[in-house]
Amino acid sequence: MSWYELLKTLHVLAMGVWLGSGIAILVMGTRARNAPAVFGPFALNAGWWAGRAHPASGVVLLLTGFAMLADADISIGETWVLIAIIGLVVAMGIGGALIGRTSDQLSKNIEANGGVLAEEDKSLADQLLLYSRIELAIVVLVVADMVAKPGG
Repeated sequence: MSWYELLKTLHVLAMGVWLGSGIAILVMGTRARNAPAVFGPFALNAGWWAGRAHPASGVVLLLTGFAMLADADISIGETWVLIAIIGLVVAMGIGGALIGRTSDQLSKNIEANGGVLAEEDKSLADQLLLYSRIELAIVVLVVADMVAKPGG
């Protein structure tokens, strides 16, 4: 296995973790949303996982991506590379600024309510699921960009 192949393997695995867990969290969260006793424990665990796995995946994606560019002598100015970098940075920003903060607030409220989603927190849960959909849509677009390599 070449250095590039190792980097690409790690790159794809990191995206698989982020995309796969993002889809799973969104689907299960949407299903659990109308069952307050189910949504509470789910949200606490999903927030714990996503708060660790998604930022770590983003860092691995950026590091392995830049290393592959250097190894293969590919310009950072390629359209598909720029789209991917911008997409990842935006997705990571949404994850940290919107999803992370909303999830932290919701988790505090759920814990204060004995592990159950209170009626007054349902709009916060809906907001979290919306942010998750937006982040996931961007991640899917980044994957499509990496496969199609427009301008490449």
